Amino acid sequence: MTTVLVTGGAGFIGSHLCDRLLAEGHRVVAVDDLSTGRIANLSEARGYGNEFTFFNMDVRADGLVSLFERHRPEVVMHVAAQASVSASLLGFSEATNRNSPSSELPIFRDRRVANQRAARRLPVSSPRALA
Repeated sequence: MTTVLVTGGAGFIGSHLCDRLLAEGHRVVAVDDLSTGRIANLSEARGYGNEFTFFNMDVRADGLVSLFERHRPEVVMHVAAQASVSASLLGFSEATNRNSPSSELPIFRDRRVANQRAARRLPVSSPRALA
């Protein structure tokens, strides 16, 4: 059974992704700070019992490193983002930080985790253009 870490797991896209992965037989660890996501979006996923785990935390928090080491996901699906265009325009640097691809996640800044290469795949969804 593959363990998948989904960032932004309580958001619209992330919660549907969690539901689909669970339906396909994967174990899912979801992370979301609930700034725009809703715990109610996870009602179906929570029905999978121990196959689904949710953590209320910001993906930029250092606590993500220990979560990553404990659950050792083979795949990371990074769909966490600032959902509001108007908030992104008002707080451009915050939105850029939050919406950045994998280089901004602590799990990839921390050399101990990066050297372990626990995740085999890192699909990235970002609302900004990637150069």
